[in-house]
Parts: sequence; structure tokens; C-alpha cells
Amino acid sequence: MMHTYEQADELVQQHHQSASRTPFRVRTITAFLQLSTVPDGWETEVAAAGAFLAAAKQHLEGLGYEVQTIRIATQPFPQFLTGHNTTDTANPNHGSNPDSKQLQHVRQQRETTSAARSSLIVSNALRLEALAAKHGIPLVSIGSSDDPADLAVIPDIIAATAATSCSYALPPEPDVHLFCEVATAIMEIAARTGGMGNFRFASASNVPPGVPYFPVACSGPGLHRSIALGTESDALLYEAFAAAVATAVAAGASDHTAADGSSGVGQRNSSSNSCSSNRQGSNVLLAAEKQLAAALLRHLAPLEAAAKELELLSAALVAVTDAATDPQPDTGVSPVEGRLHQDSNMSATTLTTHSTQQQQMAPSSNELSKLQQPGSGGFTYLGLDTSIAPGLDTPALTSSYELLLQGFDQRLSGVGHGQPGLSNEKPFLGDRQAGVNKQLSGLTKRFGGPGSLSVSALITKVLKGVPLKKTGYCGLMLAVCEDQGLAAAAAAGSISISQLLQYSAVCGCGLDTVPVPGPAIGGTYDHKQQHRPHQQQWQQLQADSSPQ
Repeated sequence: MMHTYEQADELVQQHHQSASRTPFRVRTITAFLQLSTVPDGWETEVAAAGAFLAAAKQHLEGLGYEVQTIRIATQPFPQFLTGHNTTDTANPNHGSNPDSKQLQHVRQQRETTSAARSSLIVSNALRLEALAAKHGIPLVSIGSSDDPADLAVIPDIIAATAATSCSYALPPEPDVHLFCEVATAIMEIAARTGGMGNFRFASASNVPPGVPYFPVACSGPGLHRSIALGTESDALLYEAFAAAVATAVAAGASDHTAADGSSGVGQRNSSSNSCSSNRQGSNVLLAAEKQLAAALLRHLAPLEAAAKELELLSAALVAVTDAATDPQPDTGVSPVEGRLHQDSNMSATTLTTHSTQQQQMAPSSNELSKLQQPGSGGFTYLGLDTSIAPGLDTPALTSSYELLLQGFDQRLSGVGHGQPGLSNEKPFLGDRQAGVNKQLSGLTKRFGGPGSLSVSALITKVLKGVPLKKTGYCGLMLAVCEDQGLAAAAAAGSISISQLLQYSAVCGCGLDTVPVPGPAIGGTYDHKQQHRPHQQQWQQLQADSSPQ
């Protein structure tokens, strides 16, 4: 379908009212590529991505967005870094759950070539990272692998590179032997990089291609030359929850005022006030859901419009190249120059914001030409990952939770009614109520206390329901080492891995940057010694649960 400049203009009109400063950041503009198995062909694609990403970043910044990074993500690295495209049939993990004998057999088969293969993978990873840096792309993801043999080379990749990420795709069925191999790779990365390299590796399960966030970002079939955006929007979460609490409190005060001011129903005032208080917890969650949904749509819809705008311009400039091959009358101006002149005039009306808070210069012909890519056409917009990702200088995720949970502080008798996960306790009656409520109050207001699971589920529900073009996780990232509040809670022992696992059942992103005891920096990791007790426990558990 051919897009027109009129369509582009309609999209731009949707975000002319964007403020010069937004209450969130664009953490990443990620371009997805499918690279050739021949390294000499990589630079054309990397250069095209670098030029497009630079123009996209400049455009979004001109609209008032802060863009933190631009990145590229490739298909799974065994498909191109080895010099040939590996097939799933060569992977013992494909279609079955390998046992330890199968894994050992695979290692023996590949023993003679593994060193050379590993060296080639690392060498090509370094080459790709250097090409990306040459063309202004500071971060690279080389996708994932689901081949157990690659768990030996992944630590080499992370240790040798400085800005390259990758992941290991876990099988759907649990396998303790494979899990131990993954854990060994994680520990070896920690020992060789002082722990910092672990931010560039993840073990992932059920993560599809098209996630813009690292380290799991990976391209796939049909995603070549597509882009996705990821944001850092925890400030929006805090803003929405603050508004929700204010709304619920105001509604509660209004209910009390109406009940106290009613005539002829004095005997019912006490009951009316009690019911009003009991509804307050539910009102807070309902208000939070509405406020968050409205805030995300209000702020992310203009960002999506800007991204679609880039796609339209990229497609239009591909047409410019096609027009250059058509016969044209000799006017002294090349067809490309003539069309670019028209495009720059179009941009003066299409891309210039008329808000008094923003002054946007129209892109020059040279800037527009950066969107034109050689070879296989322009870049398409894949979607927006609506995930709530934490920042280091924004309100902590824990503060957003605790702000919302304060809505239950005044009258805990309403907690739990119709809200699974908030509390399993019935309303307290009699003289003991005040004392018990005071004890529960401190727990309820703290992240990790009653209500945290429901708040996590509420956030995820809203993120997945935003009516925009979405890709990636679209979930809640409880990244412990990337959020000051979560890190402090973990250090204080107020949250545990068990709790985070419980929240991951509803947040859609799993365990994320959870600190665990690691090996000595620069030392070695004896995985056999470390894993033997766990393997014995698992084998005993399997034996106990086996039918007699």
C-alpha cells in the first residue's frame, strides 16, 4: 500500500500539541536487521541503520523527546556469526527436551571444532560491534541461541566485547541439567567481568522477536529493517497513581459530606459512612487503572504518530530513488533533487509544530536523504513496547506502589473485597479494629506487602490494553538493580526472589537484574562442585514424585 503525504500530515497533526518536555524518556530506538552470513556484506545494512536511526533520533528530539540510545538487533547469532546459517535440525534442543547423555554426546561430536567455531563467533561479534560504532550505533544485540553448545562461547562474547548483548532461549520444558549449564555461563560472565557483563546477557523463555529492550532484543523473519521504540516511563506511573489517590480521596470526602448532610436519615449515617469507607480501596484501584490508561495514551499516542511519520518519510524517499530512474524532461535539475526540494517544502508544513512551546525546524534535503536507504527499501515501524521501565533519576517504582497503597491506609476494612491478592483477612470488628489496622497499615503501604501483587497485575493489564501498535514485552519491569527503591528493598530483605517470582506471574517480564551471590572477580567457577548439591536435590525430588 502506497502512503501519501496527506496521510503523513494527518499523523503529524495528532502530536502538534506535544509539550517541549515530556514526563518520560525514549530509552531506545531499536532497528532490527537480518544480516548475511558473509561479513563483507554487513556494512551496507549497518550503515543504512545508522543513518536512519540518527535521523529518527534527531526528529524525535526536535519534537521535545529525550532519546537515550539508538541500537540494532540481529537475528540469532548462530545463524550468521559462524559463517553459515545453522538449521534447527542441528540443534539437539529442537522439538525435544535433551537429557544429560544427549548433551554429552553433542559436546563430544563438536569437541574438535568448538574452539575454532568459538573463535570465529567472537571475532565476528567484535567486527560487528566495530562496524556499528563506526556508523554511530553504540549498542548491539546479536540475538539469542537455543543451542546448549553456545553456552560455552557466550561468556567469551561478553568478556571480549564492550557493547554487545545476547541471550539464551530456554526450552518450554524444565531441564535441571540445562539450567545448571545456563547458571554456569552466568557465573562465568560475573567472574570475568566483575558482574557488569551480566547486564548484557539473559536467559529468556517465551520471548518473541521484536522486543526493543536489551539484552533479549532479537530480529526474526519479516522484521528486517523495522524499528521499535522502548520508553522509560516510571514517572508516568507515579503521576497517574498520585492523581488516582487524589481522585479517590476526593470522592470519599464527597460521599461522607453527602451522608452527613442528608436530612431524615440520621440513623443511617453510620452505615453509609462505613460503606463509603469500604469502597475506598476499590475506588483507588479503579481510579489508578483509569488514570494510568489515560496518561499512557495521552503521552504515547503522539510518540507513535512521530514514529509512523518517520516510516512514511522513509517510504516516500524510497520512491524518490525509483523516480530517479524514470525519464524526465531536461530542466537542469535532477529528478532526485527536484523531488527532495518538494519534500523539503512539504516538510516545512508537515514536520513543523505550531505550538508556541516548540520551535521545530523543517528537515533539510540532506537530513531527509538520511532516511533513504540503499538496497532493500526503507524502514518500517514495528511498534511501541509500552513496558514500564525504571530510571535512575525518576521516582522509584516502589514509591509508586506505596503511594497507591496509601489509599487503603485510613480504612483497611475495605481491603480485599473483590480485589484478589490484597488481603485474605475479613474486615475487623469491635474494639480490636484500630490496633490491628494500625499494624496492617505499615505492611500494606510497603512494596512487597499486601496489595503488591494486585497492583502489579493492574499495571500489566493497562500496559497490554493501550490501543496503540504494540510489540515486545508490554509489561512491568521490576528490574531490581536498575531501580533505587527495589535495590534498597532487596538490600533490606523486605523483598525476596520468591516474591519477585510471584509478581512475574502477572507482570509479563520475569526476574530482571536480581542480585545473587557470585564468584570472586577474576576467579574461576567450579560449576560441578557448585551444582552437585542442587542436582542431587532435584533428582531426589523427581524420585519422590515418580509413580511407584
